[in-house]
Amino acid sequence: MERLTLRLEDAQTGLAEKDRLYTELQQEKSALKVQVGKWKSLDDRGGAEVEELHKQRAALESQIIRLESRLTEEQNKASAHEKAIQKEHKKVEKLQQALEEQAVRPSV
Repeated sequence: MERLTLRLEDAQTGLAEKDRLYTELQQEKSALKVQVGKWKSLDDRGGAEVEELHKQRAALESQIIRLESRLTEEQNKASAHEKAIQKEHKKVEKLQQALEEQAVRPSV
């Protein structure tokens, strides 16, 4: 009877120890679930931020293309104006030369 009582007490002690470990494991499991939830939340938020950055990048790239096109147009206009100015400059020089030639010739 005494041996059985000791064995029962040992079994109860073992059971109590296992219950304590089980409770600790359940608490740790809950804490890990909370942590995983936080990480998923960060991933989701990070994914949304990345998506927003992709949209901003696409918009900026589109804007750059438009601005480069506009710059090319403006450069072409400036080049055309420069050519026109040079042409007009040559005309002025020719007119000045003709005027000087007329001034040098004696009037008839």
